[in-house]
Order: sequence, then C-alpha cells, then structure tokens
Amino acid sequence: MASSLLSSPKPCSSSSANPTSTPLRPRAQTFSPFRAADPRFSSHGLAAANPSASRRCYHLAFARPVRASMAQPRRPEYVPNRIDDPNYVRIFDTTLRDGEQSPGATMTSAEKLVVARQLARLGVDIIEAGFPASSPDDLDAVRSIAIEVGNTPVGEDGHVPVICGLSRCNKRDIDAAWEAVRHARRPRIHTFIATSEIHMQHKLRKTPEQVVGIAKEMVAYARSLGCPDVEFSPEDAGRSNREFLYHILEEVIKAGATTLNIPDTVGYTLPYEFGKLIADIKANTPGIENAIISTHCQNDLGLATANTLAGAHAGARQLEVTINGIGERAGNASLEEVVMAIKCRRELLGGLYTGINTQHITMSSKMVQEHSGLHVQPHKAIVGANAFAHESGIHQDGMLKYKGTYEIISPDDIGLTRANEFGIVLGKLSGRHAVRSKLVELGYEITDKEFEDFFKRYKEVAEKKKRVTDEDIEALLSDEIFQPKATCGTLGLSTATVKLIGPDGEEKIACAVGTGPVDAAYKAVDEIIQIPTVLREYSMTSVTEGIDAIATTRVVVTGDVSDSKHALTGHSFNRAFSGSGAALDIVVSSVRAYLSALNKMSSFVGAIKASSEIATMNITAKLLALAVFAAAAILSLDSRSDVRQLEIRDGDVELIPLLDGAAGPESIVFGDAGEGPYTSVSDGRILKWLPPPERRWVEHSCSVPELGSKDTKREQECGRPLGLKFNSKTGEFYVADAYLGLRVVSPGENVSRPLVPEWAGSPFMFSNGVEIDHETGIIYFTETSTRFQRREFLNIVITGDNTGRLLKYDPKENKVEVLVDGLRFPNGLAMSEDGSYLLLAETTTGKILRYWLKTPKASTIEEVAQLPGFPDNIKMSPRGGFWVGLHAKRGKIAEWSISYPWLRKLILKLPAQRIQRITSFLTGFGRQVIALRLSEDGKTIEAMSVHGDARKVFKSISEVEEKDGSLWIGSVLSPFLGHYRPDKSSTSDSHTHHREAEKQS
Repeated sequence: MASSLLSSPKPCSSSSANPTSTPLRPRAQTFSPFRAADPRFSSHGLAAANPSASRRCYHLAFARPVRASMAQPRRPEYVPNRIDDPNYVRIFDTTLRDGEQSPGATMTSAEKLVVARQLARLGVDIIEAGFPASSPDDLDAVRSIAIEVGNTPVGEDGHVPVICGLSRCNKRDIDAAWEAVRHARRPRIHTFIATSEIHMQHKLRKTPEQVVGIAKEMVAYARSLGCPDVEFSPEDAGRSNREFLYHILEEVIKAGATTLNIPDTVGYTLPYEFGKLIADIKANTPGIENAIISTHCQNDLGLATANTLAGAHAGARQLEVTINGIGERAGNASLEEVVMAIKCRRELLGGLYTGINTQHITMSSKMVQEHSGLHVQPHKAIVGANAFAHESGIHQDGMLKYKGTYEIISPDDIGLTRANEFGIVLGKLSGRHAVRSKLVELGYEITDKEFEDFFKRYKEVAEKKKRVTDEDIEALLSDEIFQPKATCGTLGLSTATVKLIGPDGEEKIACAVGTGPVDAAYKAVDEIIQIPTVLREYSMTSVTEGIDAIATTRVVVTGDVSDSKHALTGHSFNRAFSGSGAALDIVVSSVRAYLSALNKMSSFVGAIKASSEIATMNITAKLLALAVFAAAAILSLDSRSDVRQLEIRDGDVELIPLLDGAAGPESIVFGDAGEGPYTSVSDGRILKWLPPPERRWVEHSCSVPELGSKDTKREQECGRPLGLKFNSKTGEFYVADAYLGLRVVSPGENVSRPLVPEWAGSPFMFSNGVEIDHETGIIYFTETSTRFQRREFLNIVITGDNTGRLLKYDPKENKVEVLVDGLRFPNGLAMSEDGSYLLLAETTTGKILRYWLKTPKASTIEEVAQLPGFPDNIKMSPRGGFWVGLHAKRGKIAEWSISYPWLRKLILKLPAQRIQRITSFLTGFGRQVIALRLSEDGKTIEAMSVHGDARKVFKSISEVEEKDGSLWIGSVLSPFLGHYRPDKSSTSDSHTHHREAEKQS
C-alpha cells in the first residue's frame, strides 16, 4: 500500500492537550467555582465570535447590520430528556453515520476521528459517530471517538459532546452500539424500527402490535445495559398513521426513551405538513413532556432544510443534520443552512438559538469535503464557492456602497476570512515564516515535519506561478497532509512510469501502457499495489483561474468489500471509496486521487481481515486472557507472616442488610457524638444506622430527591455519594459525589446542595474522597479522573489514566486550588491527627502517598507504601496508623495491561461485568487479604483476611472504619454493612443477620 496518511491539520482554535501526558507534580491553581457574571450569558455558540471583528448578519426588513456576536444565553447543562431553556435547540450531527452512506463517501477510522474532533470544536451537541454493528471497522472508529472526543472538553465552556451509535431494534445491534459508545462521558444509543404501513407490510412483515412490542423491549434493553440516554426513531414517520405513531411513541417513553426522533425518511413531506406532524405529536403523545422531540429530514424533494426549520418552529428541540448536507440519495438537512437560518431569523422562529460556534463552519465544510471526497457545488448555500461572490455590475455597485444591500450574512460569520491584515502576498520569494503565518491565518495548525513537507511542495508550485492564492494553499495543504506521496510523468503519449513509496519507506516503480496518460498511470499503480478495483467515477476541476491553475481530481472506486451492513435495510453491500488529489500536472493529480481511494479501501480491508482473524482465534484469546488473569493472581498472592492476622470466618462478622434492598456501602462515617454509622449507597442516598434498641436504617439525605431513589441504573443522574465527612464545628455533612461534585448537607436538612460542582468551568468527572481540616474549615477532595466517569472506572486502571487531582476548597474565600495533578486514580483521603499531612490512596499504582500540608516539606508529595492490592478508602485508626480497604488484588494484571497494548485492547473489549466476574473468581486463589492497617511510615501492622464461606460475602472491601473497638466494613459490591468485633465471638443474632445478608448477596 502507498504511504500511510499523516496527521490531519488542526484549526488553531483548539488547544486541548493530551491529558495522559501530565506528569505527577504539585502545583497551585486557583479558581472560583461560581462565576461572577450572570450565568445566563457567556461567550459560547454564536456569541463566541470575536467582538472586535466585523462579523455581521443583515436584517432585510430594516437594511442594517445585526451584530452576530450579540449577547446570547449559554448552552444549557445537558440532561438527556429535558432542556432547561425552552428556546435552545440541540444540533445532532450525523455526518459520520448517515453522511458516510453517500456513495463513495467512506472514511477511514483515522479520518472519522479527525472529523469528530472538528465537530466538537464546531459545538454540535450530539455526534452520531457511526453504525457499530455494520462492520468491525465502524465499531472501532466509534469506540475511538467515544474514548477521545467523548471525554475531552473543548471551547471556553468546556463542552463535551454526546457520542451516539445507531442500532436497529435487536439485541446484537444494541450490544455493539453500547460497546462502542459506553466509553464516552455522555453515551447515547439510537435505535429505530419502521412504522409506516408500507414498511411494516413489505419490509418487516410484522403487525403493528409486533412492532410496538419490539420497540418497547429494545428501548428497555438499551436502558438495562446502563445507557442513560436512548433515542428512538420510528422510521418513515412522515408516512405513518398518526394514531399508531402516538401510541408507539408513548410506549417507548414508558420504556425509557429520552429522545424521540421523527424522520422524514424519504423526503416526502412539505414544510407545513412536517411542522403539523411535529405539533400533533407534541399535542397528542402521552408522556411527551418527558422526552425531547427531534427531526431528521431527507432532501429528496429539496425541502430538508425547510422541513427541519418547520419542525423546530413547531416544537422540536433536536435537529439532525450533516455537514454540507451529505447523506444517502439526495442527502440530509444541511447543518450550515439550518444553523445560519436560525441565527439570522431568530426573531421569526420564536427566539430559538443553538450552541454552534459558526466561526468553524467553513473549516468543517472543507474538512468533510476532503475526507469524504464529496465536493459541494459552487452555488451551495453558505459554503459554496459562489455564496459570497458578486459579479453583476448592479450587485457590485450596491456592495461597494453598503454590503447589506446584497449580503444577509457576512463571510466572517462562518469563518470565511480572506483579508490579510499585514498585506502579505505569497510568491516564490516568500519564506517559511510568511507561509506559516498564512496557514495560521487560514485556520490550520500542523506539525513541524508536516510543514516542511508542505513547504517543499509550495516552493515547487511558487516557482511556476507568479502568485500563490489562498485556494492554492488549501489545495496543496490538503493534498500534502491528507494524501500519500507519489511521483509520475509521461514517457510517451500512452505510457506512464509511476514511483510509489510504501508505508515501510520502500520505493516501487512500475511502467504501463494505456489508452491515455491517466489510464496508463492507473495501470502502473495497479501493478504495484495489486488490489482488484473498479473505477466508478472520475472528475477534475481547477482550483483557481488561469492556465497555471492547480488541478483537483476526485475518483470513486469499488472492490470486493461487502462486509458492511446498510443501516436501514440490514443487507450487505459493496462499499465505494473516494479519493482526491491536487497538483499542477493533471496526471500527478489523478494518481494522487487514485492512491487516496486505494489507501482507504486497503485500510478497510485490513480491519475486516484483522476482525476475521480475531473471531477465528476467539476461544484461544479467551483462554489466553484467563490464563493471564490466573497467572497474575498467583504471582500477586500475599504471603507475609510478620504482621498480626485478623482471620475472618463464616459467622465472625455481623452482616446488617441495608434499607430497601440498597447496595454498595462504599464509605462509612460517624457523627461527632458517636451516632451512626452513616453510609453512602448506590441509589444516591446516605443512610444512618440507629443502634439498639431500634437497630434499623433510616434515610439521612440524598442529592436529587425529584428523581426518586432505589434506582442504581441512573446513578449518573441521581448521584453516587462516595466520600463522607462531618464538620465537627458547624455540624455540616460534606459529600464527595462521583457525578455531582462536592456537596454539603446542612444540619436539619435531608437534601445535599452543591458546594463545588465544577472547576475552571467544567463539571467534575469523578469526585471521590473527602477530608476536612477541623481547625481551618478547609476541605480537601480528590477527582479520580478528568476523562472518565465512575461507571468507567476499569478504563482508568487499564489505560493508565493519569488525569486525577488532589484539590483544596476554602469556604471562606470560595476558591478551589489544585494541589497535585497527574495522579493515577486518586481515591480515599485521610488527614493526620496533627493536621500536618494528608494520606492519599492511588488505586492504579497500589500506592499510598503523603502530601505535606505543614513542616518544611509543605506542598511536596512522597510515597509511603506499595500495597499488594488496589487500595480504596483510607481511614485513620484510633490505635495509631490507618486502615486501607483493598478493592481487589493488584498483582501483575494491571502492570501487564498497561505495559502490553494487545492485552489492554483485549480487556477493553470485554464487558465490564465479565471483567468483574473474572476478578472475583480469581480472588478465590490463595489468601484473600481485604484490608490492611499500616503505620505512619507505611509498614503493615495488621492484615484482615477472609476464609471459608466468608470469601463469598467479602469479595472486595471499600472501607474499614474503626470505632470503640469495632471494625465497620463496607463494600461497593455488597447489600449489607459488616460489623466485626475482634474481641468477641459470634452471637446468634449475628448469625441470623449473616444468613439473611448472604442470601441478598
């Protein structure tokens, strides 16, 4: 195959650093968690335009410019089934899914990732990244986008888009979609089934009742996997019976659908019809207030944009669109058209607005054109080459006098800036600095190596052209950075010699004869690459005017690649691959385009082959993985004998079942007067234990009472309290909630309120441990990761994520300070008795770290102990030292998964539940140590282990709290709290509780 693609140019507006490259270092950053300005207004979306630039939107009725950067409400916080601002419209981009279904628009996984990054910069709310069940390559591409783009904040507001995967209404598709998107901070599954009579009768061959049953079952199944955000589409809704449509939508809402997408699948409806359809659904569907109405309009009659706007005006608050309007058949509603129409005619659309940063529209359009190979026609609205061109003398006269006469949109509004404030004209004498400045001006940021490669090509062109235009620059940049390298020329009228550089750097040369120079060159390429292909389309255009213009070629090829399934029909189809190239020589341009298409095809074929090999070796791989786990477990057995042993056997621990069948008492704390214990559970509540004679649990508090409790599958919505701590002076109860940040429960209250919900404008991803300095009132807490949420905790360990932080909150100054970053899964916290240092459990590395608050070592961090397991919470012991709960044996498995990419990829592809089962199974080998008491210098004083049937009860431990000679034991996996008194034997009451709790377990 020809040389692989280089990294794509990145717009300068993005400055996201690689979060995994942050070194472990103490540092001080201060930020106030609450903005001083009115939170309703910010520089987001349309207001993100530079107020100093002349970006305008003209109002025809008054013939005067309206500032595009006018103050505008900020993007509301994302909640799957509601939007707090009724005027906000979510933009759902399906360029990477529906757009890629255009013939020849196939993109490689690397190209999809590049486009997804740009869509995030553009500010789209939801990225439909693909159809994971269609092919292994698509699943991997969606997974990559979910991991990177779905966890990386962009823009001034730290926006992170929802990552969505499409699926038909069957478990196989839904499982594939969930496997791909579950790694994102905000995952969504989009499932669909046809509802029109013609589709149900001829395609599905099912009755309406059967279709309703399937839709309900599959939406409920998607929610049961742990996906909090499920979109349902009744395919061909535009031609469906209204009453049936209301009924099926009502049922899927009951099953858990959060968004209802209404597609005009064949582009059949007129704007007034589609608007009425949306209005009727809003008025007649029971439970519609608990879901978002969405539109998806095809362009078969050229009405996609008009229908989409009609739907928005009628009440739809999510609009499905694609960049440049690409898509199957005649395409989809165009993002740029819909967004700019809403922006310019906002007053006639009831004040609707989006979160799109329109300054990125031009860049996004060009990027999609280059990667998909689908170039827009010159007269395309908003992004066409002629969209802002004026050739008529009357028009030119009006424009010279006042631009508002013939322009309703300023080119600056969409990032189409051509003016050069320094007056630099590029030519053959221009140096590197001038050329690089031009690239920055055009919005491109490339590496030094990529620039040097580009500069060589630039000099070649500049020697032949008197002046190099912006269009020339972009054509050369696209070709040099996106496309492989090749040289060719004609030796005769119908003979071509081609030299290609392979991915390994090897040069290959071939000669061929054809009916013309391009045909001969293509035959020479075929002789080198030897991939059977059929050339379906070939076209060539000039980038600029003149005889010395650069030629841009586009080709579409097909091969024997039928391992893809169509999203709507489910049938396998033969994919088409497009490519483009640019050069002054039309033969060179043609070869570059051909190589681009062949490289895409080769990449896709390679992914299919790799998937096939993995499937063939599936059993071997599973056995190998199990062998690795077992070997790791055996190598990690703790056999130390120089410490005091607390051996727990069946009946030694009183097991106290939790209230209402709750589970996961991960943290334990006592009140100042000794009341309690209090513990946090997985349904978002904090429970309090009433000692004898009452001996029962009561509900102390929760975070989101309006969502109810007892629903562990919605913990990202109702919260998951982890760290707990009382303020001995004020009586306030501090809670580190995994999803809701640092919170506080005031005395006498039963609902926590936000104290520090975010840092630097971004909500906390995974708040965990908490500690308080009772003398100063300062609160210390940990954020386990800035990339992954709690439900993705395995990814934090396996990927070696090091974005965790130790933070400090001063209530008096209302300031947050980052004390240490670059941590690997920072977990529990404990403060020394004299307040001179904090102890911190770093789960991934199995270390206990000490952060000095006082003494000459203040603001430094050091290692105290290396543990044999994954440490969870840490609590000081009244007898000296501190207790550490061990969630699981660490052994070699974490080290191997981080060190060996093949093992890491294998583990990441396994469902989280399966990994947990394997881990639990392996803990049965050897001694099972569940907690350690360490001295202040890190030496083990006591080791708590379980034996016999007690192993079934305590598979992992989150925390050990010592109080009045008793040990209270909490576990994230258990439906009970353990109470152990080392100095007393088992009682009949404890046996009764043990049997009851063991049944629940």
